[in-house]
This record gives sequence, structure tokens and C-alpha cells, in this order.
Amino acid sequence: MKLLLVASLWEITIKTALGKLSLPVSLETLVEKLREENQVITVPILASHGYAHATLASVHRDPFDRMLVAQAHSDGLLLVTRDPNIKQYAVSTIW
Repeated sequence: MKLLLVASLWEITIKTALGKLSLPVSLETLVEKLREENQVITVPILASHGYAHATLASVHRDPFDRMLVAQAHSDGLLLVTRDPNIKQYAVSTIW
């Protein structure tokens, strides 16, 4: 099962609006294509993820990355990242 965390979508919209990221199509079109072609499921941010976020050590200053860690930790997910700061948390990662 392939999951796409809504925190990632939120960060993408902000980076796109700031001109730090350019997409070839709208984010909605891109996500719908991922859903159809790759059976990607989006994972919402739940209250339990917010509570988990509040308990994280301040290893990583990026609130979006901290939310990804909180979701992965809470839901037992594997994160795809090469960010060395994320790897300092007690969460499974690849890449």
C-alpha cells in the first residue's frame, strides 16, 4: 500500500505559492493521477497526530517534517526520506 500524507500536500502547496517549487500540473491533478495509476491513498492529519507532534523532541525544526514523523510513529508507517534529521527520531525510514 502506498500512502501520501496530507502534511506533504500542505507543504507542497506552500512551497508552490512561494515560488520554491514548480509543478507541471495542478497538485490536485497530480494526486488524482497517483491515486488512479499507483493506488496511492492520502492520509489525513488526525487529532492523535497533533498530540504525537507535541511530544516530539526538537531535533527537527521543520513543522511539516515533524508532522510526518508524528504520523509515521503513531500509525507505524515507513517514511521515505533522505533527511538526516528525521532519521534521528524513533521512526522507520528508507532512502
